[in-house]
Amino acid sequence: MTTYSLLSCPTPLGLWPSGVQEMGRTLLDHGLAQRLGAPLTGTVQPGPYLRERDATTGYLNGPAIRAQSLLLADLVAAERAAGRVPVVLGGDCSVVIGPLLALRRAGNLGLFYLDGHQDYYDATPDHSGEVADMTLGIATGAAHGLLSDIDGLAPYVQPARTVAFGFRDEAEVAQSHARSLHGSGIAGFGLTHLRRTGLDACLARALATLTEASFWLHFDTDVVDDSLNPAVDYRLPGGLGWDEVAQTLRAARDSGRMAGLSVSIFNPRKDPDGRIAMALTECLVSGLRG
Repeated sequence: MTTYSLLSCPTPLGLWPSGVQEMGRTLLDHGLAQRLGAPLTGTVQPGPYLRERDATTGYLNGPAIRAQSLLLADLVAAERAAGRVPVVLGGDCSVVIGPLLALRRAGNLGLFYLDGHQDYYDATPDHSGEVADMTLGIATGAAHGLLSDIDGLAPYVQPARTVAFGFRDEAEVAQSHARSLHGSGIAGFGLTHLRRTGLDACLARALATLTEASFWLHFDTDVVDDSLNPAVDYRLPGGLGWDEVAQTLRAARDSGRMAGLSVSIFNPRKDPDGRIAMALTECLVSGLRG
């Protein structure tokens, strides 16, 4: 049986202090550690949130996210060395940078990016500068080196070993004239394609893309259907069901190559009765233990 551990990084640095930083504590309050049999073995506390965008990199909070990523990379590496599969509780999507750095230090790897958005924006002047919108670009080396080239290891993952799964923001990206995944070399499985082709077939193809390496799985909860999970800060209609996300997690787990998992973006302040937090907890337990 897989031995999991939990790491906490309650960071809003890649988004804003809207409540996403409370996700980890909320899931722990709902019994996630006990139900996974996974102790909380480490925490990275983020630096202060600064609202001034850096003119050189285009990032908000770039130096603080770099420092956060270095600390988180060390914790992930220690868990892997101890034979455990770490589950990192964010925070926003910037939490994925540290784990990718840790695995890149150990060799090549893949990335399964489960998200309602492509997160491939670049830091142009008309963009917000929020790193959570850029993490897939950072992971594959298509961003400023402050975050994409820590230790001179860019790219952390090769585009050909990267899967973007479940996104549904194509119209939004086109309307804003933002950079999209088209032509990036990343294997994209948007929601429309998943519905047309079928989840099972797409999962098989996605995991086949990652056969040559272990991979990290990043789960942004806004991939879940907005009618089921409105507790996110950038909402879009549609999405996957909780059962489909659990199925995706199980497929990744059963491949035997999932090196770890990060979870991000759930905002407990938008879930006053705790119903969504319980559904998210159930989804994680079903996917990782079911």
